[in-house]
Amino acid sequence: MLTLFFILVIHPVLYNQSTQSIPNVPLSNLVQGTLYLPEYLSFNGTPLYNQIWLQGNVKILNEIHVGIPLWYDIYSDDLIMIRLEDGEILFIKLIKEFIPEFFLDGRRFINLEYSMLRHLLLPSGFYELFYNGTIKMLLKRRKRLTRKDSQDAFVQDDIWYLIIDDQVYRVKGKKDLWQALGKEFKKPIQSFLSSNRIRVRKATDADWKKISSFINNLKEQE
Repeated sequence: MLTLFFILVIHPVLYNQSTQSIPNVPLSNLVQGTLYLPEYLSFNGTPLYNQIWLQGNVKILNEIHVGIPLWYDIYSDDLIMIRLEDGEILFIKLIKEFIPEFFLDGRRFINLEYSMLRHLLLPSGFYELFYNGTIKMLLKRRKRLTRKDSQDAFVQDDIWYLIIDDQVYRVKGKKDLWQALGKEFKKPIQSFLSSNRIRVRKATDADWKKISSFINNLKEQE
């Protein structure tokens, strides 16, 4: 009954999905975790990156597990495996320390502490490796809680990090871009943003792809 209550109250979208569609992927004994029951039942919005479960690939220690039904809770920064056993849906919070990386929704997420970028001394956790070239762009997808109209609600609050020559720059606006690259790049960056009608503070993922590629080209032409 607890599992059914959890589905109906917190995640009605999942309940509307057919449980028959949840694939039982063969798993090794390396796949371990604990029961996932978040404590934010009455909050507005969702703590999840993907409200509807998606099949993803998870590297657990040195094994790749393909096609696992997953949620990514970006509020708690936990990866949740969805499992159907004996007609009951189980939600398992996978052990983060066992996961160096996972792939979800066509995106690659790395566990910073267990990656080649651990020396950057950023806060620990999962980061999307958004762009990987001469420069790198890391995206910390996250949600924070805010109080509005006497009720708690989840608000998207992502953080972008630009990595150039092993230096990390948090990017909030266009000034951060030319400060990272150098003042000599101010005019080409402004021209690029203007011609593409991009406002950095409100940039979409598609905009960030363009920005990352442009900055990468600038660095390669130095």
